[in-house]
Amino acid sequence: MRVELQGLSKLYGKVVALDRVTLTVEPGEILCLLGPSGSGKTTLLLLLAGLERPTAGEVRFNGAVVNSLPPRDRAVGFLFQNYALYPNMSVRENIAFPLRLKGVSKKERERTVLELAEMLDLRGLLERRPSELSGGQQQRVALARALARQPRLLLLDEPLSNLDPILRRSAREEIRLLQRRMGLTTIWVTHDQDEAMTVADKLAVLKEGRLVQYGSPLDVYNRPVDPFVAELMGPINFLPGSLLSIDGSPALKVDGWPAPIPQWAWQPTDGIEGHCLVAVRPENVRLLPGSDARLVDVRPSRGAHIATYRLGPHLIRVLVVGKVVPPEACLSFDPGSLMVFPDRS
Repeated sequence: MRVELQGLSKLYGKVVALDRVTLTVEPGEILCLLGPSGSGKTTLLLLLAGLERPTAGEVRFNGAVVNSLPPRDRAVGFLFQNYALYPNMSVRENIAFPLRLKGVSKKERERTVLELAEMLDLRGLLERRPSELSGGQQQRVALARALARQPRLLLLDEPLSNLDPILRRSAREEIRLLQRRMGLTTIWVTHDQDEAMTVADKLAVLKEGRLVQYGSPLDVYNRPVDPFVAELMGPINFLPGSLLSIDGSPALKVDGWPAPIPQWAWQPTDGIEGHCLVAVRPENVRLLPGSDARLVDVRPSRGAHIATYRLGPHLIRVLVVGKVVPPEACLSFDPGSLMVFPDRS
């Protein structure tokens, strides 16, 4: 299913939950909605599911406007954060419940339940109640129930937030493989940048109901449109800078680094004049022999270390691969990895 949002807005009284959001999700893609609490992520899902009506704008499925289409006619599966399983029903009954509501025959319901149970490794759990299941098992039952509707669009509202880190990783991979196998267009709400980078084909970053940036995960990570997106996408260092003119050509002076950097070596954001904000990620900072910077903190990070060095008045985080983290060093970086933003202060 192709999903299009055109100028989509939602107001609750005077509160703007969504503000003129426009984007397109192609058939079979996973779109991750990323942003802080209150940014409008769940509201957008509710509008897609038909559980809320937009104040303005359009929701289109395969080109057809569905603003007034009731939820039961939208071919949408919805997996909530709390799973919302019926505690008095068995796993079998929970999965079959949406089919029973649609009037599907008992024989067809059983066939679908067994097929989904096989797909999601639930066959040995069909007679259990939700209280007898682990968090990961409950998550799989809720997913099976959402898939029982045979949706063309799958909506996931922070589906893994109740799981421990190990289960999150395995469940993330399972859902991704299942989504690819079924070819389902999927919109996945998360507040976890690592999760979004792992599963998404496209990312939409929301802030205060507005769409701030939309693109591939790598584009958003490497070319954020502003400091908010840059910091949301992972650890980053911010330094003050300024634009200079050297022999009539623009150059960038970064506080803490001695030499100006010619403009051909970095990509600016439009609208920069004079003072600016320079950002560089820890993996793009290099350690060289020297004593300009002093180590003040070090923490393990996935087989490497995040080391924090003091350089003048600044604290700079560096990703160090290997076991040795020098107590003193000179810091360097590839100018092409710099992000330069207007100074809004």
